[in-house]
Amino acid sequence: MTTWELSLLATPEAVPEVRRLLHRYDHDVRLCVTELLTNVIDHVGAGTPATVRVAVLPTRPHARGGHRPRPARPPSPAVRSGR
Repeated sequence: MTTWELSLLATPEAVPEVRRLLHRYDHDVRLCVTELLTNVIDHVGAGTPATVRVAVLPTRPHARGGHRPRPARPPSPAVRSGR
């Protein structure tokens, strides 16, 4: 099994760079990895540390991504409950 791994900050600028680095993999792998990275940006926040790992299995490539959770932030003082 061959594995390719990259640790980076999930930023909009990183998406095309990661896609370029994955040029030797097929379109589906590049699409999956860029979608995972975009989801980290959209749902966790730009600048989140992330690791992209692509493992080439005997049958087909397999892509996986993740992020390191940030510590929870206290709610903003401007946000009040409806009570």
